[in-house]
Amino acid sequence: ANEGLATQARADIRKTRFDITSLIEKVRSEILELRSSGARNLEDEIRALVESLAAADLKISLDLESFSVTSLVHHELLAIVGEILRNSIAHSRATRIALTLSRINNQIHLGINDDGVGGVEVRENHWGIIGITERVERLGGTLAIESEQGMGTHFHIVV
Repeated sequence: ANEGLATQARADIRKTRFDITSLIEKVRSEILELRSSGARNLEDEIRALVESLAAADLKISLDLESFSVTSLVHHELLAIVGEILRNSIAHSRATRIALTLSRINNQIHLGINDDGVGGVEVRENHWGIIGITERVERLGGTLAIESEQGMGTHFHIVV
């Protein structure tokens, strides 16, 4: 019985170590993005991010308005877009993603829709949706997620 517990403990420690390493890499990446975010406007940054994530079997369409935002809004929205796109690519089996960014009545509207498997939900030891929610709240915005099984996932953020 003790051998089984020791084996499980080692596996748990190994998983925790990998989770921490992954988190450190994400933090480093976000710090690097923060330092370089003043170089281009948000529209260009989103286009560059999409190009860096492009895959042959995935079509990403963009409808982006160009407008000025504060550095905080720039950083947070770029991080939100990156997290949603990476999760969609990794988990949804989507073949199409549509991303829209507009300003209506002095509010920023960000929409990201995919045609994947749907079923997005907050899961234990997964921080993507929680992180997105925290970032939207930090900006004083609202987040709506529609994600029925088999119907794709739709994110709508208003800041």
